[in-house]
Amino acid sequence: MVPETQELIAASERRKRELIEMAGRLYTLPEVAPHLNISEQLVDERREAGTIIAVKSGEGYGYPACQFGPDEIVPSLAEALADMPLRDDWMRLEWRLVPDDALDGLSPLEALRAGHIEDEIVVARGQSAK
Repeated sequence: MVPETQELIAASERRKRELIEMAGRLYTLPEVAPHLNISEQLVDERREAGTIIAVKSGEGYGYPACQFGPDEIVPSLAEALADMPLRDDWMRLEWRLVPDDALDGLSPLEALRAGHIEDEIVVARGQSAK
């Protein structure tokens, strides 16, 4: 493998670890289903539909803890994700966690939690499709 390629792969893996730390951790499918009081199949369907954040992790998918409240997904997150043109899982997670000037310095996830749903959705729709 070319050294530059190895460096890019290593940087990508470091960024993924940073995002997981920012997200609180990754839950497994068997942890998410009972937390949301739905079947694993329904969680998987939501992942495929892009209405829940899931990132490729090892053999399956990990579900970032930051998107969950005590017993549900952050309100309006599913709608905001559905409207977002970004499709790459890791990019969607990163965008949700990083503060945005268009949201007065809040991250998009913080904006949703604070009830700034329409503002967050407008900004999400403006993201370039990847």
